[in-house]
Amino acid sequence: MQITENIHGFMWKSMAANNCNTYLIDGPTRILIDPGHTHLFDHVQQGLMKLDLTLEDIGLIICTHAHPDHIEAVQRFKKMAAMTTFHHKEWHFLKTMAPNIRASFGFGSNTIQPDFFLKEGDISIDNVDLKIFHTPGHSPGSISPFSPRGAASPRNSVLLQPAPAQSVSTSPAPGAWIRWFRSWSPK
Repeated sequence: MQITENIHGFMWKSMAANNCNTYLIDGPTRILIDPGHTHLFDHVQQGLMKLDLTLEDIGLIICTHAHPDHIEAVQRFKKMAAMTTFHHKEWHFLKTMAPNIRASFGFGSNTIQPDFFLKEGDISIDNVDLKIFHTPGHSPGSISPFSPRGAASPRNSVLLQPAPAQSVSTSPAPGAWIRWFRSWSPK
């Protein structure tokens, strides 16, 4: 599904199996956000094929958090040039939970390692500008990437938050993003 000129969503539609939505930012370096479960990765591969892309075309994988339904398929890119990144607090969380994740899903911090860590703030990848928001609550290192796309107003911008709206009591109040969008102005 095309969301904007350069952002595509590979939406997970099954109600029978848990997985996440995956997003592609198409630019000089193609960025895949949250590849999902390894055994449920077909919808992402099919979406890429519709865009005449393969796994080898992906340059960076951003994981919004380290729950298996968002990060497990990073393993598909192990022998490719794509780099992987997420927040450093999520790396510590993954290492702490590794024995449980390995027992349940067969992977852990030894098979998924970031090439660098994200932190809150601006990041530019080959002229693709993103704002990274650290949005703990769903997990300690959850992040929400925001793509202003050089937009004149937030209505033309995209908040890519594949995780459910932070669902625990430590999350921001529901109106926090609305208040932020109203106060936001592009550079």
